[in-house]
Amino acid sequence: MSGQKTLPKCKPVCGNCLLSSKTGHIFGGKQAKLGYFPWQLQLVTTRGEMGGGALISDRWVLTVAHLFDNLLQVEIHGGLVDLRGRTPEGELPMELAFIHPSYREQVVGRQPNFNHDIALIKLREKVKLGSSLSPVCLPGPGGASLPEDGSLGYISESGKMEKGRLAMILQYAEVPIVSMDECKNSNYDGPKPIFTLNMICTGLPVIASCQGDSGGPYVFIDPLNPTHHIVRVIMLFGC
Repeated sequence: MSGQKTLPKCKPVCGNCLLSSKTGHIFGGKQAKLGYFPWQLQLVTTRGEMGGGALISDRWVLTVAHLFDNLLQVEIHGGLVDLRGRTPEGELPMELAFIHPSYREQVVGRQPNFNHDIALIKLREKVKLGSSLSPVCLPGPGGASLPEDGSLGYISESGKMEKGRLAMILQYAEVPIVSMDECKNSNYDGPKPIFTLNMICTGLPVIASCQGDSGGPYVFIDPLNPTHHIVRVIMLFGC
């Protein structure tokens, strides 16, 4: 015993990863290594659709609500970068999903509306954290300030790549925040999505995201702690 009469204060560990500062891009292949994005989770719906999510504590996951349209359960896998390594033993069983109360399910053929498209998943058990599976940081008590145009953050995802090929290895890119007008004036294969003040616009013409991995996190270096990454938004659709 040290004789200390007060208990030490424990600070939660989050936002640590093995990623260097090198830049890359999704198309053309920048493959992640184990530990680059330890908060990244792969979600698979009962319809076989793929999604992404971010571990924000040892028992909670941040993702998008539209993965749960007409569904109650999803498979959750973490601590890997190669989707071929998914096994039942490595699954993180889900207990409950909490959908934003203002979210409305997507209707095929109507204008996409991703406003309030956010969900929290409570895991059945606490996960064992380590270098390949650990949470990303959330904004502090003061709330999250919107990044300025040109600010660089990391996206990470699997999903579809060029020519519809499925990326089995987790891909990542460093992409900037751009003005909302960039997204509003972009060309879309289908109806243009609805844009609200709850959203930000990211990306470049040569960099695409969310082609089958909605819910993947978009993270920044925490300005108050440069060794940590902080989640600012979850990706909903590509610009």
